[in-house]
Amino acid sequence: MELYRAPAKINLALEILGRRPDGFHEIASVIQAVGLYDELGVAPAETLRFTCDRSALSGADNLVVRAARALQDATGCRRGAELRLCKGIPVAAGLGGGSSDAAAALVLLNRYWHLGLTLGELSRIGATIGSDIPFFLAGPTAVVSGRGERVELLPPPPLGWVVLVRPRQPLSTAVVYGALRPNSYSDGRRTRQLAAALRQGRAPDWATGLTNGLAATAARLCPAIGAIRQRLHEAGAGHVQVSGSGPTVFALCASETAARRIAAAVGSGREYTVWAVPFHRKPAPYPTTPPL
Repeated sequence: MELYRAPAKINLALEILGRRPDGFHEIASVIQAVGLYDELGVAPAETLRFTCDRSALSGADNLVVRAARALQDATGCRRGAELRLCKGIPVAAGLGGGSSDAAAALVLLNRYWHLGLTLGELSRIGATIGSDIPFFLAGPTAVVSGRGERVELLPPPPLGWVVLVRPRQPLSTAVVYGALRPNSYSDGRRTRQLAAALRQGRAPDWATGLTNGLAATAARLCPAIGAIRQRLHEAGAGHVQVSGSGPTVFALCASETAARRIAAAVGSGREYTVWAVPFHRKPAPYPTTPPL
């Protein structure tokens, strides 16, 4: 079985520009892939089959299955495959695990079924399933707009490590967006400034660039977010923000030493889980691990 490592992501900047006529929200975001992974494997099978090491995620509504079906519908391919997912990225955490898994499924099956689709074609299929999927087919660092389907690659930030702290309470993206208030909308200026700094090789002003238009709503729905932010600051973190729709809070770090020191000071417990991970630097589509 060939295994594909699907990375998580954080939103270095996320601004909500307004509600679109189609009911979705227009966004501007700078996204960075990080070294927390799911693994998706593909093996021969007569029909399309899917299993996950977390039984609650093994249903037909999993984004992996939806991506596989969308690929079949777009190409007319009716070949089979067995897809096995091993979760390392927490669910409903604002880290994009489901979208990353779907992107992995598109890449693996495109190759396994010898379909010959380009990454652009896969991205257009992925955009019909989840807004973050086009990023995971393009990353590891990018500015995205629209619903997330428009992606422009960027040079990576100068910082290379991040501490992730995820409270036990999950947060649904749909619930967070549904509770969003118009005063959380912005004009995208901070995202454009952050993207311009990275594009030009300048050190970003993280004090203003590290922004998230969903953070206040997420913190209102999950009070643990505020306590975690405070805990990270007390541990010495300087640049702290919520990722995506939350509830994961992240802290940018200049080095592995700093990240591990902060993670140790925060400490995992019954109320939250902590990881210290590097930025994912390799270009998409992300390489597979050696076949088993």
